[in-house]
Amino acid sequence: MEKIIKMVWIPKKFIFKNQKLNDLFQDCIENSTLEESIAASCLYNLGMKNKNGTFFQIASDFGHANAQEMMFTHYFKSNEEKAVNYLKRSAAQGCSSALLSLSSIYLGYSLTLEKNLEIAKLLCESAKDLKNVEAQFRCLVSRFTEGTFGSKKNFRRGIKNAINLKNEGNEYAINYFASLRKTSRETLLEMDITLKDLKFLKSMDLWNDEDEI
Repeated sequence: MEKIIKMVWIPKKFIFKNQKLNDLFQDCIENSTLEESIAASCLYNLGMKNKNGTFFQIASDFGHANAQEMMFTHYFKSNEEKAVNYLKRSAAQGCSSALLSLSSIYLGYSLTLEKNLEIAKLLCESAKDLKNVEAQFRCLVSRFTEGTFGSKKNFRRGIKNAINLKNEGNEYAINYFASLRKTSRETLLEMDITLKDLKFLKSMDLWNDEDEI
């Protein structure tokens, strides 16, 4: 029985570092029994095997966080409010990808939830702390190069953070530099990147340009 329990997704209440997030998810506590948790895990696995949404639906209602995240994707276009509710229940259990998706919604990509840059940042930071590589890039790079979460831009700081992430094998940082190297000066300037920043990129051998700056 102990071996079976270890293989089962047990719905949990995740404790966040910031009390604002604990308050945000206070109504998202799962109360599934052990039997329901075992059923949820079996149904989720069947859904993954057979690509059957019905299994995911039941598993999500029993509190399976990964199934809840899948139901968010399933319902987002047809019933956004229902979709976001599933996503919040998944994020409340500490599912890093759900936290990141919810962060995007609070950035203003939804009609269901009011835009809240502070909450968006806190959610992304929580996903980052859970080792989500996209959240790491968004918090440490996009935040400074693009001003995500309403943060003050600091392009060089963002680039230095991106270098560190690239050295750690972060795929988003790797792809970022591959794209950056091929981007024209005109396009970069249109992105509000200054000539001084372009010189910095060239000095670090991170960008190529046919024209001398």
